[in-house]
Amino acid sequence: MSMMEFSWEHEFFGKPLFWWVSGMFILFAIGAGLVLPPFIQPSWSGVEKAATVVQIETDADGMVRPVFAVADSSSTFASPIWSNRSAYQEKAAVTIVTDPKSDRWYIKGDHDAAMAVLILRILAAIFGLIGGTVLVMTLMKVDDKKINLIGGVMGALSFGLPATFVLPGLLLAYANRPNILFTANDVFGTTNWVLGSIFSVCGVITCIGTWFLYRYQSRTGEEGWFWSSDKNSSEE
Repeated sequence: MSMMEFSWEHEFFGKPLFWWVSGMFILFAIGAGLVLPPFIQPSWSGVEKAATVVQIETDADGMVRPVFAVADSSSTFASPIWSNRSAYQEKAAVTIVTDPKSDRWYIKGDHDAAMAVLILRILAAIFGLIGGTVLVMTLMKVDDKKINLIGGVMGALSFGLPATFVLPGLLLAYANRPNILFTANDVFGTTNWVLGSIFSVCGVITCIGTWFLYRYQSRTGEEGWFWSSDKNSSEE
């Protein structure tokens, strides 16, 4: 393409769907992976105080949060994070970091906050990988069908792969209790087995189905299975 034929509108706005998808996914990844974690799990320096968990507070919806009391003081601090299960137990010892110039504080090595940040960063990695891949392929002028295929495969695997490891993850969390999923006295019951197995089986089926769909579309160049409406529409 000569300089006279070059069109910024065609090159950069000819595929608005890919630009929007990659842009939104990347922005979400930046927000979830970089912007939010410092608010949920701060790391600024301050005055460290020994404290203990004096109560696990429960709201009207059944969500819980730990309340901490500083040793040799009447000061109490309630965690800002509500969850369906707290990693803390009553009388557990913690270290609270406070700011003498304000009412800011946080729990040093907060297990609940660490779990929330981990979930956010996993989501950020998934969305960032998909968005970045679509963006790079768009910049490289990869064929639309190829972008749709690879983007779809990555989207399916972003559910299939994590779901596959739900049951092993629950078993690992149970073995390393107490944590946000299991207290020290919890039993790995039927509900855990059933829910974990359902997710893991669905994950395996999704991964296998995605692999066969990818192989089929790569080999035939079609956008769907031989019986699907995608193939019929592409032939028209």
